[in-house]
Amino acid sequence: MEKELETLEIMKRVEIVYALDSRDELPGEIILTEAVESLLSEPSTFHLFYKYLNHFRDKYRMKIAEDIAASYCQYMLKYQGTNALPFIRIGFGLAELLLGYGAYEDVESVLLSLMNYLAKNPVLENWIAMYEALVKIMEINNININFKRSDWARGMFAEMARKIKLMSFGQDILDESG
Repeated sequence: MEKELETLEIMKRVEIVYALDSRDELPGEIILTEAVESLLSEPSTFHLFYKYLNHFRDKYRMKIAEDIAASYCQYMLKYQGTNALPFIRIGFGLAELLLGYGAYEDVESVLLSLMNYLAKNPVLENWIAMYEALVKIMEINNININFKRSDWARGMFAEMARKIKLMSFGQDILDESG
């Protein structure tokens, strides 16, 4: 019951932020708010959020999860910084939330946005995140019975694995991640 009440409080904050964002009164991006960070902070409670997200979508035509995903994608197009770690964490958290929610196309959009940003700075940490994103894209396309996209992702992650393996300790990293 405690987790349910905590979930309700987080959803109240997300709803307020969403309303401000829809009126263009939110200073900044919805994806960078504390409310969304709270929503994504504990994947083990995502199932508690789905009923609220469905309620808002069905009763009020508010596509909160989808709009948060769109905000992430737009932000990643504009972001010029080099500190990728927070956006990797947000991207994968959002992808997990959307995957459980059944928003497969939004999951892929989020992960592709993350990968496009990471590709601008080809360092090992970014390659590993890209590898993991490609594995997730392959997974969601298999779930969604989109085998052409799944094959594309498999080919891309095989290429990324090849690049990582060229590093002196690359094989060890791949063994740990997957």
